[in-house]
Amino acid sequence: MKKISLLLVPVLMWLVQGCGQEPQEGTTKSGFRYIQYVQHNGAKPQSGDVVSFHAYQFKGDSIVSSTRNRGNRPASIMMPPENVQMANPSPIIEVLWNMSEGDSVSVFFPLDALQRKPAGYENESEVRYDVVVVGIQKGEDYKKETQQQAQDQNDAIVQAKAREQKVAQLMDQYLTDYKEGRLDDRLTTTSSGLQVLIIEQGNGPKVALRKPVKVHYYGMLEADGKMFDNSFRRGQPLEFVPGTGMVIKGWEEGIPMLHQGGKAVLFIPANLGYGASGNPPTIPGNANLVFYVEVVEVGK
Repeated sequence: MKKISLLLVPVLMWLVQGCGQEPQEGTTKSGFRYIQYVQHNGAKPQSGDVVSFHAYQFKGDSIVSSTRNRGNRPASIMMPPENVQMANPSPIIEVLWNMSEGDSVSVFFPLDALQRKPAGYENESEVRYDVVVVGIQKGEDYKKETQQQAQDQNDAIVQAKAREQKVAQLMDQYLTDYKEGRLDDRLTTTSSGLQVLIIEQGNGPKVALRKPVKVHYYGMLEADGKMFDNSFRRGQPLEFVPGTGMVIKGWEEGIPMLHQGGKAVLFIPANLGYGASGNPPTIPGNANLVFYVEVVEVGK
């Protein structure tokens, strides 16, 4: 369980200070206690609308889960019929009925009435959820948008797969030029021994630590040029968060040198890759690696 200690104030209190509003307390129709920090008095959701929101779940003063930890993508809920009584009411859904875009709320789920408390919450009296509404859409608009996104994603997959052979040929040439010294004056060598050939810097947002990024890649062994993995074959870029140890050290150092749209070749010594143990069966121990990388998207 990942915990982030909060020493001074709740996550949402800074919003209150910035907007000059006093927190307002209330209860939902099922009796869930809430504190509203920011209220814009905008349009409230209707049955069938889709509400997008960020949420944090707390145990005491520590965050145990958050939508921010999944690529910063908000959660989405289609609001149910308002007059239907749910067998197990959701504190989040109930509080969303009274929120508009930009509003922020803490809502509390009491645990003492449960026959058995959830694991890890045996000594807690309630669970707190902090909720910030990102947007409200009509259900039909949301459906059209998601269909378009699915089509765009499918088109991107087809295009990426079609590029695999061309990228392979490009990398064969780069590796040959590297071994014969023809890239020496174009390489940037870091203190760790990583060598980077920047093909295009990219003109979008810069890759930042602890911010999600999507990267297409083509990986080869420096010794014989054998391809061991590539995202073009799958048609989908790899998504990860730099600075969290999700990828090898050569990527942790090299990818943040680029911007969205950037392209580069990383020549990674074994100690910045998979080291003496390698990554069997495709990567032997003490293998130097070569990666072609493209930064497809930099998240917030």
